[in-house]
Amino acid sequence: MLPAEAERAAQLTGPGPVIALHPGATDPRRRWPSSSFAEIAVRAAADGCEVVVVGDASDAPTAEEIVRLARAKHPSADVRSLAGRLTLGELTGVLARSAVMVGNDSGPRHLAQAVGTPTVGVYWIGNVINAGAMGRSLHRVHFSWVAHCPVCGVDVTQVGWTAQRCEHDDSFVATVQPDAVYADVAELRATSLLLRGR
Repeated sequence: MLPAEAERAAQLTGPGPVIALHPGATDPRRRWPSSSFAEIAVRAAADGCEVVVVGDASDAPTAEEIVRLARAKHPSADVRSLAGRLTLGELTGVLARSAVMVGNDSGPRHLAQAVGTPTVGVYWIGNVINAGAMGRSLHRVHFSWVAHCPVCGVDVTQVGWTAQRCEHDDSFVATVQPDAVYADVAELRATSLLLRGR
């Protein structure tokens, strides 16, 4: 991250605690519902945090939906989308400035972890083993035990070249509860503030 990108990230966020949300994932089945992200946004805003939804241009419609849903519940919530508007360096800067990042099993969650930002990740059980953060001091993992497609019932635990992939893209992680996720956000935010002296 270049100094100019860090400065731009500082311009895009306020001086208070920032909670970053990333709703994207390459496989739509690994995406937590927008309504669940919106619930996290509402609670974080009510606790005095600035909430930014990040992602690339393909994530922008979902990010706007999260903002809309959050503001419908909490009209004055400090929630906005930066999806599709950040360079990789600027995204890195925003994540580095964040108190906590909440995201699916995706690149931005790993990037937040790499820059030292506490994360709360939402995973399907099949991906936790390969990509879940180790330890709980700065990174928390919430996962779904879904073993069959919620629409057609095909076994989704079979992986590899011979795996049967049904045509449905319904979320495998929709059962992860916002209450549990936000409990970890609040705890990690307190830890982050202590570590960063804010």
